[in-house]
Amino acid sequence: MKAKSFMILLAAMTVILSSGLLFADEVASTKLDGHTYTLYDNACSWAEAKSFCEEQGGHLATIASRSEQKAIVSLLKSGKKNYYWIGATRGGKTGRFTWITGEPFSYADWDPKAESDTTATNKKSLMIYKSTGRWCDENGDKPSGKASYLQKYGFICEWEGDAPLSASSAKGDGSDGSDSSDYAILMEKGDSIRLGSGSWKSSDTSIIKISKKGKATAIGEGMVTLASSAGMKLVIKVVEEE
Repeated sequence: MKAKSFMILLAAMTVILSSGLLFADEVASTKLDGHTYTLYDNACSWAEAKSFCEEQGGHLATIASRSEQKAIVSLLKSGKKNYYWIGATRGGKTGRFTWITGEPFSYADWDPKAESDTTATNKKSLMIYKSTGRWCDENGDKPSGKASYLQKYGFICEWEGDAPLSASSAKGDGSDGSDSSDYAILMEKGDSIRLGSGSWKSSDTSIIKISKKGKATAIGEGMVTLASSAGMKLVIKVVEEE
């Protein structure tokens, strides 16, 4: 029988990423073919969204098939923004969009208003409409603090595999008497989690071992604090599985 879960409360948490975004709380997630897609309602530019996703070990979502399109459209139903950034940008002499992952841009679902193939525009970033799920080009280069129209934009990240551990995924639900704004994680010995937001260190490496790629593995029992270069702190309790 597994050990009973309980909450370990964090005394403080400060997260400021180099992308300019405060830590983004996820609105909804879905999985398809081993990939995880997460929607965020934090207002930002395309460039800021790209940086955030990459700092979390992923990238802005790419859509290479009808099945991926349907998965993304299902996520949009949970969002409160009008538009969401996805991972393509316009460049080169042709003015055509390419995915930031380098995969072929062979599938598309353009809105009639989109300029999908032109060099005569500053709209070099790709977004998707919440209302229709169709794609359109937009100027995503301006910092969010200097462009009021970006308050209507959120973004979608994608990971090959599971999304990294985030504060939002570790929120308490109040069932143990804690406030829902507190954060905590319980692991069992032998478990692993993938972390985001830069490099991490453990206060006791005999309890938690962290690889250079940000994978934290529980190797002993006890309580440790994980601290990241981005300023995040997580308190983790490691227990032996019963």
